[in-house]
Amino acid sequence: MSPARTMRAVLVGSPESLGPCEALRRLVDWELLGRLGWDAEREVFAPAADDPAFGFAVCKVVACDQVTHSRNGLCWRCERHWRRAGPGADLEEFYQTAPARSKNRGGALCRVCRVPGHERPARHRGLCLSCATAMLERGQTVEGYVHGDEHFGPAAPRPSFGRCRVPGCPRWAELRRPPLCEPHDRAWRLDGRPEGAEFAPWCARQRVLEDCPRVVVVGGLAERAQLEVLYGLQRASETERRTRTEEVQRVVNAVRAQGASSLFELRMESLQRHRRLFVAFTCDQVMLGLATPSSEAAKDDWDLRVFGHSGGFLHFGRISQGWLKEATKQWAAERASTVETARVLGRACSHRTSIRHMGRPRALPTKLLPTTRSMRAWRQ
Repeated sequence: MSPARTMRAVLVGSPESLGPCEALRRLVDWELLGRLGWDAEREVFAPAADDPAFGFAVCKVVACDQVTHSRNGLCWRCERHWRRAGPGADLEEFYQTAPARSKNRGGALCRVCRVPGHERPARHRGLCLSCATAMLERGQTVEGYVHGDEHFGPAAPRPSFGRCRVPGCPRWAELRRPPLCEPHDRAWRLDGRPEGAEFAPWCARQRVLEDCPRVVVVGGLAERAQLEVLYGLQRASETERRTRTEEVQRVVNAVRAQGASSLFELRMESLQRHRRLFVAFTCDQVMLGLATPSSEAAKDDWDLRVFGHSGGFLHFGRISQGWLKEATKQWAAERASTVETARVLGRACSHRTSIRHMGRPRALPTKLLPTTRSMRAWRQ
């Protein structure tokens, strides 16, 4: 078996007899995805930094852990500080002395409300809204509120409001109503504060915040779209295709915002180049994985990868005689999986067999070879 053929997923049963989601589930190598960093419970794909396909570099500043794509090893925040350092500054010294990030982009927990069942996001001076309000009303310092002082005892954690209701958002809700994280709460207010029956559809359209370029959060997608994204990540790893997780996350956000149930339904005009390329790659791999030689042979345009070749296409649509087209396709199908692509095309081009009678014959010869006319149409 050729190497190209072994790269194709092996399905148990025929994809034609399976539903789209069931066929995709059989394509996905869940064990491989688990090794790559897939967490099914959280619906998060978090690859390792040294992964050949999804790997990333961390900012070289000692006090920073953000992802970087720059040549000098600095993230965008540290790059701004470096430019302000002026000419003559030593880069190696800057790595050691640059200031740390003052704000936790992932949403830090309140200093008091941080135990299981009592998680609330920090909003003011390391405290959640409720704790900060109580501290200000009492006229306490942060340390006095947290640990107690001469007038009040240590603060007690408050019950959690749960996770943000936006599908796939890992942040904690900061209010009971609406149960949203602070960034999504701002978006909710800007959109006119939809409530009741409008709230759930509004949440479904919201994007997951790109706070961590190390991961892809696929929660909240339709099952088929989620399976397609996961299979695209799997194939990117198997082919060692360099893929940035932040670009995949933005594709996921676009699918969610458009309410698409599949990547094949995604409107591409708003996507940047690398995101369009990932969508095109994933759709191509899904179609290739679900295709079989029998299903491909029924088409007028064949993708020779389905037959185990490294690439190439065969087109039969320009053969006008139906019986001749079927005979040519039958001849090609019998040889496509047994000889190299170049030999198939070369053999086809070398034939000079002519069939004078172009009407439908009563019985086709068992070893009928394509005519010169059919071969010219085939190759065009």
